[in-house]
Amino acid sequence: MGLAASLASLLIVMKLSETPLSEVSTLSASLLYLFILLALVRVLAQGLRFYILVRRYASLRLGLGRAVLIRALSEFFALTTIPFIADEAVRVVLLREMGEKVSTAIWIAVSELVMDVFFGGSVACLAGLLAFQSGSHGLGATILLISAFQLSAVLTLIRIATHRENSLAAATLRLVQRNAITRKIFSRTMGQLFSEGSSAGAPLSRDKPALALLALLTAVVMTVPALTLYVISPDTGVLGSLLAFHAGSSIGVIPITVGGSGLTEAGVFLYSEGVLGVGSWAKVIVWRIATYYLTLLMTGLSLLVYSLGGIRAKLK
Repeated sequence: MGLAASLASLLIVMKLSETPLSEVSTLSASLLYLFILLALVRVLAQGLRFYILVRRYASLRLGLGRAVLIRALSEFFALTTIPFIADEAVRVVLLREMGEKVSTAIWIAVSELVMDVFFGGSVACLAGLLAFQSGSHGLGATILLISAFQLSAVLTLIRIATHRENSLAAATLRLVQRNAITRKIFSRTMGQLFSEGSSAGAPLSRDKPALALLALLTAVVMTVPALTLYVISPDTGVLGSLLAFHAGSSIGVIPITVGGSGLTEAGVFLYSEGVLGVGSWAKVIVWRIATYYLTLLMTGLSLLVYSLGGIRAKLK
């Protein structure tokens, strides 16, 4: 269902932008191999980061190959459902089925989310400011509003986990606790999570090599799609591609379409055209195919492999 919806969104974008199929189907074999390699690098970086977090926090022992497989198959759900939380929930469920405590499983999933949002939100904020400077006030305001909200949520999580004071995080926390419903949800779910997370987070902050490796892997995860955009549209430049990708991603997180389909493409195009002056719907659509659908294929195969393994185990 999610795949059908994302394909429909792509076809709608092509129709509205009057982009003929011939403009997006002329992809050389060498470029296709490069895009497959870049998508694979991103999936492996996500898997290795997940493996490091499991090794540090979890009581269970998980091999590198299985960790990569679990992280990859969870990404399939991120791509085929309305964002957020779907892939994190899958990882929590799978870790729980392996015998891990729920709070620890949630903490691992949230740690990845925090890293991605902190990196992506920071770049998106810069993109929004530059959009304002270039005169694209509506686009800049939208990007800044979304990315500021994301960063505020992340700073709140970090503050609770480390007990460090931060005025923006404190204001967000007070806002959450002011409403009876959100306060009830917060006290039931976040309380257990961060009572454990506080003690788990401290050793990581002192383990500089692990922290540096996690930061490097996060940078890889969050820049590979931008590098793909640069390969397809060199006129955007490396920095411009990074800004355009995260501008589009910030708009794509609005929970309207599956995997941000349509919204992400629109954000990348609007930023490329309005701020960088090099917008091309055909190139944006090729980029979406190279990043979204190739990753969808890889993660879907991971889900199939994992499912077949589970069936074989039950038959024994």
